[in-house]
Amino acid sequence: MPLSAVLKANRLGANRLPDGTWQFLLWAPHSRSVSLKLVENGRTIPMNALQGGYHQAVVGDLSAGTRYCYCLEDGRELPDPASRFQPEGVHGPSQLVDTGAFRWTDHN
Repeated sequence: MPLSAVLKANRLGANRLPDGTWQFLLWAPHSRSVSLKLVENGRTIPMNALQGGYHQAVVGDLSAGTRYCYCLEDGRELPDPASRFQPEGVHGPSQLVDTGAFRWTDHN
């Protein structure tokens, strides 16, 4: 898929897809390789390098509340700069939020 199509269809950060999988999209133009690290179990998932310095991974067995960070090739572990929740502050791990699960109750 061309980069323009990926960016048009997807937002940066962690997003739940309609099929229940989670897509992670990161812009890290100075990193040749990036991995996604799940904090609870230490599992690391290599991300696919895309054009323009973007990195992407799609993971199927996650749920809202899962904490994660990105591992750069130099060994640094960093939170998601597009995270929707940082329960331990800006330097701690990011946490998955299913924004589609919120049910609006007002009509205006």
